[in-house]
Amino acid sequence: MEWDDLSLHHLKKMFFHYVSNSVIGMAGLSFNVFTDTFFIANGIGSHALAPLNVALPMFSFVSAMAIMSAMGCATRYALLKAGKHDKEADAVFAHGLVAALLQSLLLLVAGLFFTRPLAVLLGANEAIAADTAQYLFPLLTLGFLFQFNQLFICMIRNDNAPALAMKAMVIGNLVNIVLDYVFIYHFHWGLFGASLASCFSPLTSLLILSTHKLRHRNHFHWHRPKWTLALLGSIYRIGIPSFINEISSGIVMLAFNYLLLKYGGNTAIAAYGIIANLALIIQAIYSGIGQGIQPIISHLYGSGQISLSFQTARYAVVTAASLGILFVGIAFLFPTQLIAIFNSDHNAALEAIAKTGIQLYSPAFLVAGISVSLTSFFSSIHAVNESTILSLGRGIIFVLCFLLLLPPFFEQNGVWLSIPAAEWLSFFIACYFLIRIYRRLYQK
Repeated sequence: MEWDDLSLHHLKKMFFHYVSNSVIGMAGLSFNVFTDTFFIANGIGSHALAPLNVALPMFSFVSAMAIMSAMGCATRYALLKAGKHDKEADAVFAHGLVAALLQSLLLLVAGLFFTRPLAVLLGANEAIAADTAQYLFPLLTLGFLFQFNQLFICMIRNDNAPALAMKAMVIGNLVNIVLDYVFIYHFHWGLFGASLASCFSPLTSLLILSTHKLRHRNHFHWHRPKWTLALLGSIYRIGIPSFINEISSGIVMLAFNYLLLKYGGNTAIAAYGIIANLALIIQAIYSGIGQGIQPIISHLYGSGQISLSFQTARYAVVTAASLGILFVGIAFLFPTQLIAIFNSDHNAALEAIAKTGIQLYSPAFLVAGISVSLTSFFSSIHAVNESTILSLGRGIIFVLCFLLLLPPFFEQNGVWLSIPAAEWLSFFIACYFLIRIYRRLYQK
């Protein structure tokens, strides 16, 4: 694909091509957790939602580690490729493989020896600790599949093959859905089976991605480079905003579970499990926009086409805002129907709590996608400080601050309101950063 002298017409086509494939792929990936929740709620019972929800922060952590090294590696690779530094770009890829290997070893040790302590650390009490540990075991011991899958998805997307990356993610998810049904309904493996089925998704994806190499279409290659901690560190530094965006959902889940247990008990935690699954899909779509624009912006910025980099960000913001309006409308018009997907026991208390929660939580969707898109834009042009500050504030600091401030006054409703409050504050900060970067670049 030619990146030089792009017209606006070709940029729009490229934007749609990359972002649509990325959004479909990320939405499909988020269905790993969604289908787990659906089959667990209907195949085991809504009582199993509590241990699943306690385990989900660890799923976020596994995904966050994978995305951190993958996005950092792919972004650094794309910037070097755009500058015609092919040898240095391949060295970045080699260091990305090492990062994925180190992360995989860490997860393996945790899965073999620490599932029960981790379940307790995540907030499981005696009643659900064993079930939570069952879900964690396959997720951690087979965590290497997620690490290497995410790395190759990001690299192949940056290697002008976003459609292949999307196909791998979608087909992997379809395999997960089928195996969820088989393992839960036919083998009766419960939470263990749901987690194991999720691990077959990245395995399938990796097999499909391997065709990129087999067809000799890859432009990134393994060369034994001069190993440096500085290069490995630069990969992680660029990937930190992506890590924070992903891990923040897990940290927020921990805080939410603690406060909802205090204000509403296990039923409130189960209700949050429903909301968290819906929010996870929406967040995945927004992440798809952010990951989709990264190859475009990195190549444009690396080749000196600054104005087109900002134009791509503008397309992303408009897309995210339009989707935000759609998601909020669905949340207010169809909350009962959304809850019914997971409430197979027709628990009236669960429905009432979840309905209130969805409607208080959903205003966050209006601006969350804009913040995610701008964070990706900042990271793609190597504005690491802005992207890190925004990710850290939006994903963790602002939410935790509002969780400290609002629940003492509004109790359970204050817990739900903490997310939209944090998202709107982040939105205004993101706009400020955008204006500042725009002025700084054009003054140069």
